[in-house]
Formats: sequence, structure tokens, C-alpha cells
Amino acid sequence: MDVPDRVRRLADADRGDRSCQRRLWRLLRDEPVRPEVRHRLLQRQPHGLCAAGPSRRERVRSFRRGVPDVRPRHHDGAVLHARRLRLRVLAHETDRRDLGADEADAVGRGRVRRGQCGQHGPAFDERVRGRAPGLCRPGEHSAGARRRGVRRRGDHGGVPAAAARPDPARRAFRGHRAHRRPVADRAGAGGHPLPDDHGGRALPGLHARHYHERSRAAADEAGGRVTVGDQFGTYTHLLPEIVVAVTGVVILVADVLWPGRATEPARSKPAAAYLGVAGLLLAGVATVVLAGTERTLFAGVVQVDGLSTFFRLLFIGIGVLVLLLSVDSVPTFSKWSAEYYLLVVWCTLGHMVLASSAELFTIFVALQLSSIPLIVLIGYAKRDPRSGEASLKYLLLVLVSTAVLLYGMTLIYGALGTSTLVGIGAELAAEGNAIQPVVALGIVLLLTGFAFKVTAAPFHFWVPDAYDGAPAPVTAFLSVGSKFAGFALALRIIVTGVHVPLDWAMIFGAMAALSMTWGNLGALMQTNMKRMLAYSGIAQAGYLLVGLAPMTKEGVGAVLFYAVAYTAANLAAFSVVVICSRAIGSDRIEDYAGLSRRAPLLALSLAVALLSLGGLPLLAGFMAKFYIFLYAARAGLAWLVAVGVINSVISLYYYLRVVWVMYVREPAGETRVPVGARTAVAMSIALAATVALGVLPEWALRATDQAAAALFR
Repeated sequence: MDVPDRVRRLADADRGDRSCQRRLWRLLRDEPVRPEVRHRLLQRQPHGLCAAGPSRRERVRSFRRGVPDVRPRHHDGAVLHARRLRLRVLAHETDRRDLGADEADAVGRGRVRRGQCGQHGPAFDERVRGRAPGLCRPGEHSAGARRRGVRRRGDHGGVPAAAARPDPARRAFRGHRAHRRPVADRAGAGGHPLPDDHGGRALPGLHARHYHERSRAAADEAGGRVTVGDQFGTYTHLLPEIVVAVTGVVILVADVLWPGRATEPARSKPAAAYLGVAGLLLAGVATVVLAGTERTLFAGVVQVDGLSTFFRLLFIGIGVLVLLLSVDSVPTFSKWSAEYYLLVVWCTLGHMVLASSAELFTIFVALQLSSIPLIVLIGYAKRDPRSGEASLKYLLLVLVSTAVLLYGMTLIYGALGTSTLVGIGAELAAEGNAIQPVVALGIVLLLTGFAFKVTAAPFHFWVPDAYDGAPAPVTAFLSVGSKFAGFALALRIIVTGVHVPLDWAMIFGAMAALSMTWGNLGALMQTNMKRMLAYSGIAQAGYLLVGLAPMTKEGVGAVLFYAVAYTAANLAAFSVVVICSRAIGSDRIEDYAGLSRRAPLLALSLAVALLSLGGLPLLAGFMAKFYIFLYAARAGLAWLVAVGVINSVISLYYYLRVVWVMYVREPAGETRVPVGARTAVAMSIALAATVALGVLPEWALRATDQAAAALFR
């Protein structure tokens, strides 16, 4: 590069030793905010363009191969600008003290107590990002911090005390994956090992303050550290869901690869149903084997406990009976039926996942998995226009309820910053009675979506048309599976997550009274058997809400027992409806006239099922209503019990009317009513359970009480 003479003279005038010109220590260690200037000496300032650093000797000019001064060093950047030969002369800047701690901030911390941290507050668990400990956000200090000043890392507030038991959420998360390094390398000084399962990232859905605000009583109840150890152990507790999912895939592949499927499609129909029954029974065995274990999986996303075990078995039983009911009926409205059984299996899977979900967006995914197959199943009878209409109406219901639920979940997550039910419960408990309006709106939207799912009034208008238009086996599945999936969702969210100072007895009591009254009055005027059972289902949802209103362990146990009793009686009734609908081709109540002469066993089965739904003694329905009303009365809800008893008396009228038509009215014709073997098996199982639960309810009551107790721990 050609350098002008004036610049060369400028460079020659400034030759000399510049050792230590840049790396100087000063007391305050200010960083220069401007380029090096000419004609002026900046007192008490470091020379050069970079920050001051520790002193280091540099070799003198003669040993540095003579770099011209007009060229900046490679680490300083350009100083001389284009067409400018002089350096700028700038004024001194004011001293820029850093705001760190100095001598004035030093205070006495007191003596060190034995077994505790010796700094300004008690030790608490903290989040660690990238193995660099620090606060999650400004202002999140330990609960014992009193001095609002400069807090340096030497305070050691983030080291867990050696004598403290680790938080239950940490213990559950530690079992998610095996440690990547030895425990000794990852433990603090005297503390418990910190989790490294997410590569040092914070636990999803949990804030740092949860670790020291959450009660240690939960850890004492858990009883020690979870030692699942690896992913295989974690997925073992999801074995029932995995078996059901694999069963669906096997049915799909078997239907595609079945020999002669194109020429003889009927051969694959019962085989696919049998595969589904076998897979569900295998999942039931896995559920029984895993019963009694309680685990929180995937950092609070999935909860495996007594409640999830109960609903797993209930949904598996419903799926098995519906598959058996469908084998003889599906060929009447569909040529290709393997897809039908596949949808039943995957809908059962959605119900099971929903019962175990403990995180808002996992609940949303499970709802879609359980609802979308039902949309297709309701419209499966393509030749019947009522089936397509019912499917469209149910689709609109799913869209509306899903939007309402998702909006409520989003509001709660946005306001509280966590989506796990445990985290939501901790946040709401910390807020006490001061609930945020946004959270209150989110809870209202969740309750609205729940009411749609369980067919409670005033969100029941879709039920009669959907029940009437859907094929009879699908109606049976919809009447129990979808309803109790909604109740499983409600129990998990309200008891575990939503700890708010609301009058739940009044809220659920009002919904229960409206549902019982509207359902029974609507059923009085029906002439169609499926529509009558649809309105009866609305009333039954009201009885279930009576048990939920007290929000006690005994009340929830009574709700679970009622779920089993109602499932048995309702499936027994729908078994007869499926048979008569296939044989007679009609669902009108008048067409059941003289059924006791044409098919005595069918008439007896339907009579027992309807009387159980009405609540007559020695049957499952009577015992279920007795315990529901008993625990509601003990909770001080006598008015609600009175409404329930009156509605039970009203319901006996339309149930006994069907019995009178079957046994007293003369048959309009001598149409024979054949009963398929698979349908007879399903009807016999449901009828036997209805009678057994009414005569010997103790074993079922013990099981339901244990499931309810797991929810209130």
C-alpha cells in the first residue's frame, strides 16, 4: 500500500516501545467507549481500543518486525477512516461504574447452622440451564431471602440441603431416562443429584418456585425415590395402551393381506373382530398385572394410578362387549367391516389415554383420538340418510366442544405458565382466594367442554339425533364409552388441577337437577326406543353429577360404582335393541309388542336392564343410586337428593311402559327374532353383571373406593 509522506512522518514520529499499552488493571475496570485519540493523554484510562485486562509484558518495537503505526492491529479494527488523516479528539467520558457488589454490600451472614446452608436463606431446588446455575428469571429468590440487594453466586442459595428429600416431580422425572454420567459427577456438594434428562434444560411445565413451594407431604406419601431406571421401565406402565395400539395396526394389516379379501370380504369380518377382542383382553391382563402401582411418567404428562387402572378396565370391557355386539349386525349395513372394528379399537385407545392424561395438551390429543373414530362410526351406515345426518351433527358438536376446551386450556396455560395438572394445582393453591379472571374464564370453558362430553343439560341437544341415526352397536358404544371418558377427564382435572374457591356443590348440583329433570321429561314423550334411551342417558348423567357435587372421596367412589352399574345395564338393554333392530327392522316401541311370546329370553333381559336403570331393588341400578344419594345427603345436599328421588320415580313410568308393551300387548305379527351367538354372549355378560352388582356389591365398592382414594392422595 502506498502511504503518503505526511502519514509516513506521522508513523515515524511515534516509534518506540509500547509494552503493556493495552493490558492494564484499574480499580474500576472501565471499558473505553471511543477510539484511541491523538494529541491528548487520557489520564487513568487504558491505552488502546479494547477493554483493560491483566498486565502482560510485550516485546519492544525492535523485535516486532516493524508494523507501521498507521495500520491497526488485527484485533483493534480500523481507526483511520477513508480520506481522514487525523484521529478524532474526544472529551473524557464519565466514569461508568458497574453495578456489582462492592465493600458496602458485604454484610454478616451469621453463624452456620449444622446441616444447613450457611448463606442468606434456606437451600432450595433450582433450575439449571446448560450446567450454568442461575436464576430462572429476575426476582425468583428463595423463600427465606429477606435482603433485597445484590445477590452473588457465593450465596449458595441454589444447592439442595443434604437432609432434604427430593421433590416428587424431580424423582418422577429422574426415572424417565437413565443418567448419562455417574451420579457422583452430577451431584452437588452434599446434595442430591440434579436431573440431566433433558440435556440441562428446565423441566417442562414446572417453575423453579414450585420446587420449594410444593408441600413435602407429597414426597412422604410417595415413599422414597422412584427407581424405574430406564425407558423400558417407564413404557412398561403404558403396556395396556401399547397393546391396544398394536392390536389396531394388526387388524389393519391383516385386513389388507387377508387371502381372498376382494372376492369373499365376509370372511375377514369376524376374524377382525376376534383379533380386536383378543387384543383388548390381553390389554386387560396387562392392566391387572400392573394394578397397584402409581407412577408419574414423562414429567407429569401421564399419571398411572388407581383411577386410570379403573377406567382402563372399564373401557376395555366396553370395547369387548361392543365388538361382540357388532359381529352379527355390521354385515347388515356395511360390506367391508374390518375398518369398523379398527375404529372401535382405536376409539377405546383414546378413552384409555384420556383416563391417564395429566397434562392439558395431552388431554386434547386424547380427546381427538377418542372423538374422530366416533364421527366415522356414527356415519358408517352409508345407505341410511339418518346415519349421515347424525354423523354431521356429532362432527359439529366435536368441533364446538374442542374449540371451547382448547380455548380454556390456552387461557389457563397462558395465565399460569404450566400445562401439567399438578403444576396448575400448585399455582392456584399459591394464589389462594385471589383467582385471576383469565383463569376463571378458562375453568368455565373447561366445564362447558366437559358438559358437552358427558351429555349433561343444557349441552345435550345433539344426543337424541345422534343416538337415533347411528347404527345400534355404535349407539351402545356412544352411550357409555364417550360419557365415561368425559367423567374421567372431569375427575382428573377438577380434583387434581383446579383448586379454586368455587361452590362446586352448587355448580354440579344445578347441572345435575337440570339434567335429571330434562332427561326424564323428554323420555316420557318418546315412541322410539333409541331416542328414549338417549334421554334416559341425559338423566343418568344427572345422577352421576349428584355424586360428583360433594367433591369427597366417598362421593367419587359412588360415581365410579354407578359407572359400572350403568354400563352393565345399558349394554344389556342395547343388546336387545341391536337384536330387534336387525330382526324387525324398526326401533319403535310399539314394534316390541308381544316380544315375551316371540323371544322370552330377550324380553326378560330387556325388562331386567330397564328396571335396573329405573332403580328397583336387588339390581345394580338400585345400589348405585342408593350410595349416590347417601353420600350427597351426608354432604348436606338434601335438596338435591329429593330432586333425584322424584326423578327416579318419574323414570319408572317410561321404563315400565316398555315392559307392559312386551308382556301385555298382543304382537302385531309373528316375526321371528333370531339371536346371534356373539350377541347372546355379550348380552349374557352384561345381564349377569347387572344382577351380581345388585346382589353382591361389596367387591365392586371396595375396588371403586380404592380408585377414588388414589385421586385424593
